[in-house]
Amino acid sequence: MNTPTNEVRILTDEVLRTKAQEIREVTSEERALAERMVKIMHAHNGVGLAANQIGVLKRMIVVNPYFEKGKEVVLLNPHLVLLKKRCTDTEGCLSVPGIAAEVSRAYRVEVEALNLEGKKVRFTAEDLFARILQHETDHLDGILFIDRLSLAGRFKIRAKLKTLLRGAKPRRSKKQ
Repeated sequence: MNTPTNEVRILTDEVLRTKAQEIREVTSEERALAERMVKIMHAHNGVGLAANQIGVLKRMIVVNPYFEKGKEVVLLNPHLVLLKKRCTDTEGCLSVPGIAAEVSRAYRVEVEALNLEGKKVRFTAEDLFARILQHETDHLDGILFIDRLSLAGRFKIRAKLKTLLRGAKPRRSKKQ
């Protein structure tokens, strides 16, 4: 069953391919979720985590581009405007363990979201911060980084992907 856990969902879990729902009101439940997500992200040495990666279909991400506890950024209902300049860099994902590949993304993004106080925030992010925001926001739309790979990029990871898929058990269940 797709109930929220402290476990990061893996590739074959259908919740990762499901679009998350907008958060209409910031409550103690959302604040508790954000706190739990930050702990899970750090426990897995991640730099970002989307709520659906732990089985919660809410549009919330936590990111830590500074690699420091206490410097995390929590965003609800993030909306990104991708700016034209692109760059390619290696990405991995907690939900696709053991696989990393080159992904082309916007170098700079404009972000509009809500913070945990329910206030609208707007800012511009660049480089790694922008990449993490794009990666985590993709999760909220049911998109994984492997979906963004070029044909050549998919070819390079096919053996590892087959191994991962062989070892992963499909999870089908109730979504929150």
